[in-house]
Amino acid sequence: MTPQLDQQKKQRMKGVLLYLAAYLTVFFLLERRHVVPYILHTSFDNLIPFCSAFIIPYISWYAYVAITVLFFTLFVDSESEFSRLATTFFIGNTLFLFISFVFPNGHLLRPTLTGHDPLTQLVRLLYSIDTSTNILPSMHVFNAVACCIAIHHNETLRRKPYIATCSNILTVLIVLSTMFLKQHTVLDVLLALILNCICYSFIYKSNHFDQLLKTGFKTKRFKRKRLN
Repeated sequence: MTPQLDQQKKQRMKGVLLYLAAYLTVFFLLERRHVVPYILHTSFDNLIPFCSAFIIPYISWYAYVAITVLFFTLFVDSESEFSRLATTFFIGNTLFLFISFVFPNGHLLRPTLTGHDPLTQLVRLLYSIDTSTNILPSMHVFNAVACCIAIHHNETLRRKPYIATCSNILTVLIVLSTMFLKQHTVLDVLLALILNCICYSFIYKSNHFDQLLKTGFKTKRFKRKRLN
């Protein structure tokens, strides 16, 4: 690794940590606001049963996202690949904070937990830590899908099909877990997936993002003209 590349990755890590600190600060402030949330509910939510087994993929999301972000931050040399994932995360998570601020929301889908088996106990712990407010769109869904897309577009991981397959399976299970654990409504999940499609179309499938990388995201240097 060249000194220039090493410095570049240090700058990436600083940016990731700064945004994470800012995001968590705003998120916790929003969680502690005393407002009456708009209750989200659809008829499809009534058709989905509660299943405590989905706590496993749900909590695996934290490791999945953390490992993916660290990999693209510290071990991927391509600035384009890192910028695509970072920009996707920035757009989705920042928009989520904005929506939570202007449109407080929540749901009343959580069942009364009566079991004492390990899985139910984990769900009970989750419920005590994570409230059922500020859920639109689901960041559990959005960030998981964003990681899956980035993995599929990485040149190194693309040559290892088992990694992409495991990523696909885990992402699908995470998406399902948000509904089967009654953490999110169908509407939260659908809006997150729509947001994923929009970000994917602009950041991965069009040439506009590459142009922004070359111009808009970099400081232009102007040379002074020498007077003759």
